[in-house]
Amino acid sequence: MEWNEKFSRENQPEIADVAEYIDTKEWDVLFHELTEVIGAKPKLEHSRCSIPGWNMKFKKKGKNLCTAYPQEGKVQVLIIANQQYQAEIEALIAVSDNRIQLAYEKYDFLNGGKWLVFDIDSEELLRDALKLIQFRLL
Repeated sequence: MEWNEKFSRENQPEIADVAEYIDTKEWDVLFHELTEVIGAKPKLEHSRCSIPGWNMKFKKKGKNLCTAYPQEGKVQVLIIANQQYQAEIEALIAVSDNRIQLAYEKYDFLNGGKWLVFDIDSEELLRDALKLIQFRLL
């Protein structure tokens, strides 16, 4: 059953429901790194925009570090690349997984940021995502 079918707008999931639905080692590591190591606070929100349904935002000191969109067997993330660190981010992107390179090329910078939307379904993509998230902490 699809995430949006399982949890409608009126039926908010719990954080444990997200982990159970995604059910991957990569999600467990990402959640641990964001909450325990970085100290971000997870917050479930319902969205009707480009990726509709319940998502989990990870925020620290008022900054959204990333947004996670649950999918069965993987998680899709949205990380905003800050134009202020464009050279450093592009150097990281150049040695990252091809799917991250494609995500970076998909959008132009708008209001000082660029959306990177990609699935985390491998350790390599997880590592790259965590490196990109570090730029959100600066």
